[in-house]
Amino acid sequence: MVCLARLGAATEMPVLDAELSVVTAILPSAQVRGLQEQIPGLTGGEGVLDASFGGYEPIHGSFLGSAADRR
Repeated sequence: MVCLARLGAATEMPVLDAELSVVTAILPSAQVRGLQEQIPGLTGGEGVLDASFGGYEPIHGSFLGSAADRR
């Protein structure tokens, strides 16, 4: 959960079912790759990331440069 917080995610309470734990989070798309790279180390190689587009959110903070610079 700390990993998700560092990536700017908003998380829900984990759902525990026997040996399975499901964590639902809303994460900025720019951070998904970083999470994907951390999953194996966080889960002993057994974690799975299931990501889907959840919609658009306003951008917070200031961004300099053109839209192409932000990609």
